[in-house]
Amino acid sequence: MEHRRLGNSGLSVSVVGLGCNNFGRKLDLDGTREVVDAAIDAGITLFDTADIYGTPHGTSEEYLGAVLGRRRDDVIIATKFGMDMEGVNGRDFGARGSRRYIHRAVEASLRRLDTDHIDLYQMHEPDPATPIEETLAALDVAIGGLAAQPAVASVIAGATTAEQIRANVAAGQWRPSAEDLAELDEITRHSR
Repeated sequence: MEHRRLGNSGLSVSVVGLGCNNFGRKLDLDGTREVVDAAIDAGITLFDTADIYGTPHGTSEEYLGAVLGRRRDDVIIATKFGMDMEGVNGRDFGARGSRRYIHRAVEASLRRLDTDHIDLYQMHEPDPATPIEETLAALDVAIGGLAAQPAVASVIAGATTAEQIRANVAAGQWRPSAEDLAELDEITRHSR
């Protein structure tokens, strides 16, 4: 599996990442374990989750933390905050980008993930109730994620089976020709 630097950060991530939005929703703990094991076996090191994922909210983080166990330090965990958790992270007062809320949200994610650190922490959606300066000041351990633009360091795709993991990894190994890239550019230009 090829790895690339995530922006200007020191993080190196697999070109194919795993979106964990199905954990705790379409997949139970055993299904999550099967998918995570297949991902790690295939060389995937980037696992992207969010506090909102799963039913109830936060189950994706709980399942991911439980199945990683001692392998935690061998992977990159990205998680997100900022969507309405319906009180799971405590009362948000309609300001989920506030310094107070971010601190509560990250502490709750750390507990659910059963880890002492999160590699990439992202805001899931803008918070119009909080000045952006306050949000950025609280996120000064996470802005590195923004540095990934304009280059793409990793493509994150969700999966519910080990076979989907293998297909995603195979797709990530495809190297388009100059003609392929020109055709893809033409297709995306017309869809904008």
